[in-house]
Amino acid sequence: MPTSGRADVWVTRLVMLAAAALLAACGGDGNGSGSVGQAPALIVDRSHDVERTNDFLRIIFLPAGVEPTTLGAPSAVRVFVGASAYFLPALALAEVADFFGAPDVTDRDLVALRCRPNDPAALDARLASWPQVFSIIRSDLGEQYTCPPSTGAAPENAVYCLALAYADDADRVVARPLATALEFGAGLLEDTASAGVVRTRYGIYPAFSGLGLSVKGSADGQPINAEEALQAAVSPEYLVRNATLADGGCRCIRVAPYATRSMDPLDPRFISQAGDLGRCRSVAKLRFATDPDNRVNGQGLRQLKAAGIEVETGL
Repeated sequence: MPTSGRADVWVTRLVMLAAAALLAACGGDGNGSGSVGQAPALIVDRSHDVERTNDFLRIIFLPAGVEPTTLGAPSAVRVFVGASAYFLPALALAEVADFFGAPDVTDRDLVALRCRPNDPAALDARLASWPQVFSIIRSDLGEQYTCPPSTGAAPENAVYCLALAYADDADRVVARPLATALEFGAGLLEDTASAGVVRTRYGIYPAFSGLGLSVKGSADGQPINAEEALQAAVSPEYLVRNATLADGGCRCIRVAPYATRSMDPLDPRFISQAGDLGRCRSVAKLRFATDPDNRVNGQGLRQLKAAGIEVETGL
């Protein structure tokens, strides 16, 4: 039956993903060295410190005719990215989108970026917490507005004044400064005009937790409670400058829609191998990263080079 056949295809792909992920895990960093990977606690600790994190993953879904030259839309001041280390070994595209709290838009082109700038200041990454958001707003708008806002002032003025009023005071009761930050953040997003400002400038939507962690599965915008939000806050997210792809050290691939794209692997190492630096290269399908011995997916570096694809070997 057709339904059974489609299910068999998906099961087969899931098994292949699991097997290849296991193979990559056995090799530590997936480069054939056989080294033991780092303890997850160390990866998490490093990812929360932007002084030690300079490898970012971003996915965007665009119409076929739109060619990106910056990480985000021209009107954006900052955009969200994730930590590449959290998605090695590779997960299916739909899983990555889910962890990012983003929709998997199956009828648009996927644009996948792996950004590792030579100068970290080019992206000026900030862990996406409410205290950092308020710091960004004060820096971004401080030269333009004063407080309190005058009658008829632009909504950006109210956003600036709220950020200026926030103080990140220490307390022995850890929940107290957290509660203060979250209350200020909720007030920002519950006001329609203020929410519009931070959505346009920084890509902040009501599903933003402000904990420095994206809320898995929040793309549909459905109401959730505190227990659900905390359980789903899994992978770190950062706000970075909306730099050009070249300045951000971003390699980019572009993948048009195809039937099984959602279940195919979004491998940051494949983006490094097949993507162009500073511009997006079209590839037919998502796949695992390759090595010279063709151990992962049967399409080794030699084949990529023969196809005219410049390959980055330091993954």
